Parts: sequence; C-alpha cells; structure tokens
Amino acid sequence: MLGRLAAGALGGGALAAVEGSRPVGVAVGSVVGAVGAFVGSVLGASWRQWAADDGPAALQPDLRAALVEDAAVLTTAGALVASGPSARR
Repeated sequence: MLGRLAAGALGGGALAAVEGSRPVGVAVGSVVGAVGAFVGSVLGASWRQWAADDGPAALQPDLRAALVEDAAVLTTAGALVASGPSARR
C-alpha cells in the first residue's frame, strides 16, 4: 500500500508541476494523488471481493472484475486528462 501511496503522490505532484502549478499546487497535487491512490486501492479491493463472492457470474472469475475495474479507471483518467487545462490550450 505504501508504494501505491508514494506513486500516487509522485504522479499527482508531477502532473501539477508539468501543468505549471506553483509549489503549493504541486503539494496539493501530491496530496490529492496519494488520497486517490488510497481510495482507489480500497474501492478496487472491495469491488473485486464483492464480484468474487456475491457478484453476477459474468464477473467471475476475478480476472473479469479486474478488467471491468481497469476499464472504468482508464475511462475516468482519459476524461480527466481531456478536461484538464492543457487540453484547452
């Protein structure tokens, strides 16, 4: 979990820096990235556990649930990138 938090913080801070944010913005980006990594990890684990135990047969085995989760994450990330400041330039 610590590695995910560090990666989220580093990614959020780096994205803010690349977008030209001030140091406070980079710090906020790091915090938001770490929080996002934590929430994503907890929700992802909960989703996969539900899919494996009580979910519909279409989501079993766990690989299918993981693929659905990955598709949702990539779609969300793509939408966020497309709506960011650099997309409006």
